[in-house]
Amino acid sequence: MNARCGLLIMLLPLAVAAPAGAADWSAWQRHMEAAQRAFEQGRLSGAEERLADAVREAELQDPKSPQLARSLTALAEVYRKQGREREAQAVTARVDALNRAIGADVTEPLQAYAALLRELGRDVDARAVDARVQRLKEVRAGDGRGNLLFFNPVAELRDYAALLRRRHRDADARAVEAQAKAEATRLVERYETLRKGYSKEPAALPTVTWLQQITAGREAAEGRLYPEAEGLFIDAARTAESFAAQDARRPYTLSLLAYTQRAQGKREDFERTVQRAMPMLEPIAGSGHAYLPRSFSVLALAYVQYGFEGAEALGYFQRSLPLLEKDVRPDHPAVGLQLVGLAASRLALNQPEAAEPALQRALTIAGAQSGREEALIARGLLTVVRVYMDRGDYVRADAVAERAVSVFRRTLDPDHPDVMFALAVQRAVQAKLAATR
Repeated sequence: MNARCGLLIMLLPLAVAAPAGAADWSAWQRHMEAAQRAFEQGRLSGAEERLADAVREAELQDPKSPQLARSLTALAEVYRKQGREREAQAVTARVDALNRAIGADVTEPLQAYAALLRELGRDVDARAVDARVQRLKEVRAGDGRGNLLFFNPVAELRDYAALLRRRHRDADARAVEAQAKAEATRLVERYETLRKGYSKEPAALPTVTWLQQITAGREAAEGRLYPEAEGLFIDAARTAESFAAQDARRPYTLSLLAYTQRAQGKREDFERTVQRAMPMLEPIAGSGHAYLPRSFSVLALAYVQYGFEGAEALGYFQRSLPLLEKDVRPDHPAVGLQLVGLAASRLALNQPEAAEPALQRALTIAGAQSGREEALIARGLLTVVRVYMDRGDYVRADAVAERAVSVFRRTLDPDHPDVMFALAVQRAVQAKLAATR
């Protein structure tokens, strides 16, 4: 899509979104339409003038309106096209502040994201976004239980922006990134305060500092605020350098850091971090320290949840499973997760016979547990479902999806995001299965 169409997409929703309140937005809309026409004709100075008129009109009608934020966003884009980057940055900073103040509605771009995913044949992901949009509306309206951090839209907005950039829709991407930034700022202010407080000087009490950094990082990661979590884990890794060489907290910290890196698609950073963590884990395997199974589980989830590749994952699971089995009982949930990863890897490499024993053992472990750790196995099972779907084996995919949903429902709150995602996957499988009958 060309740049002119990109600005059109940015402006078109405005007429639809104008509220039916006391304010009269008709003049503002005329200015925006005139700006669009000028932009399409290549008259950037004319577009700038009309957008400036729209900004003044929006300020007159409501200085805290979404209309003002959108006019300013379009104006920043025109400045960029004119090579006026400094002015564009100043306007973008104003948009960020305005979005933080008004709490911009993000359901519209999320719905557009779901539509684009469907165009690309990613129906499972589209269903998951749809479910998150619906639950986000409910939680923000005060309906039902739910932690707003879990249901924040930042991760989806960032993913959408990245997809738009890959499709050369830079103007749209910048608009979505601005919304993601505004949403994230409201949620992570305390994380930034914590980082600044602990980065001024070396920690006087490194154990306490490390624990607070890890706790905040895990909370951010659970809310899928991965860049913010990564920053906290980087700080925690620096703090952990003061610990003894064989302290299990050091590789555990690196495992968490690696997870956030892979979640963001930073494959090279992820690989470097794993190469640092594994040599620390191997010598202390068998020590019985609780951080060992946690480390292996975090790394396993990184491999199966983000950019899963059978050959790459197989190498990790063949290396990690024997080490883990030195530390925990054979039916430990961490072992179950490694087995699921091993099975998924074998299936992806077209080795179903080799995958079956590991999968059946993992399912047995999942059925015998009752704690929240069992949800780790279910997360891995969803990757098995996807591999079966890729193979066109919808019967087996449906059976494994049913087991995953059952585990999630037994171990998590009914409105937990993992439950919603699993249900979205199950519905996608069942739709494929019904189409083949």
